[in-house]
Amino acid sequence: MKRVDYNAFNEGVVALDEAEAFQVFGTVTAVMPPGEPSDSVILSVASGEAIFTLDRFDLGDTKLSVGERVAFVAHELSLWDEAI
Repeated sequence: MKRVDYNAFNEGVVALDEAEAFQVFGTVTAVMPPGEPSDSVILSVASGEAIFTLDRFDLGDTKLSVGERVAFVAHELSLWDEAI
């Protein structure tokens, strides 16, 4: 997980050579405290029409706010089209 420079930002999900791995560029849309422990959060990141929910294990020590742009690699992810 890393912050992305606003000027170089292109939102999207890009397939990587590794099976079921995607590079995600998105915008933090929500930061929610789950309850316990009090210092942890659940984060929502929008990338196009996809929404990713990340928890404290995904974030490590990274502290983010709504509106920040981020990049991360999602592993073991399958994408499908619900319209099919």
